[in-house]
Amino acid sequence: MQQSGNQTSSSVMRYQQAIGRVRGVIRSTVVLENDGRIAEVHVIADQDRPPKRIVRDIESLLAARFGVRIDFRKVSLVQLDPEDDAESPLRLCVGQAKMSDGQVTVVLMEGEQRYTGCSDCERETSESKVAAATAEATLRAVEHAMGGSVKLTARDAQVVDSQGDRVCLQIVQASTPRGDERLSGTCIVAQNLREAACKATLDALNRRLPAWLSDRGPSGRG
Repeated sequence: MQQSGNQTSSSVMRYQQAIGRVRGVIRSTVVLENDGRIAEVHVIADQDRPPKRIVRDIESLLAARFGVRIDFRKVSLVQLDPEDDAESPLRLCVGQAKMSDGQVTVVLMEGEQRYTGCSDCERETSESKVAAATAEATLRAVEHAMGGSVKLTARDAQVVDSQGDRVCLQIVQASTPRGDERLSGTCIVAQNLREAACKATLDALNRRLPAWLSDRGPSGRG
């Protein structure tokens, strides 16, 4: 089972990295069926190119590079205005990700505001378990920042090799007022695995935070 999970995570990462090289794509999320076939491709792109061309390029890329043919209707694409990121009402970044006394503690920053989350983790454990514990701590901090309006669950955490780099992959499930969503994020492990795991978790979430906040209305957050 673990090997199958590793293969699935590696496939998702390879698809997303390839799609990310298509001109105009900002980021993507690939969802697989249980048998490993692509079920959905969600893409965020800029407005420099017509959406149909971006979708066709994604279809062609998957067919040429991986031998995978998908129906264009499986690809959903959202194009953002250049200023959309600047207008985001919540921008979280990693302040600290440390392990002490069998616990991972993550501090996220938004300006001077600090949000903290913790998760248990044994000191002598595998990289994937450290990444999973860091994801849990990061999600608790994000929930704090969101004021409890969204329930976040870490579904999978892997550290895989990709063309000489070690890459942390996080898959997160979000229960939101809009329904359940499954999201993924990645980060190359430079030196600190916990920091990379935290950044990969935020990579999965940051594009969705403005939409989730808007569902709460003008009441603010905790």
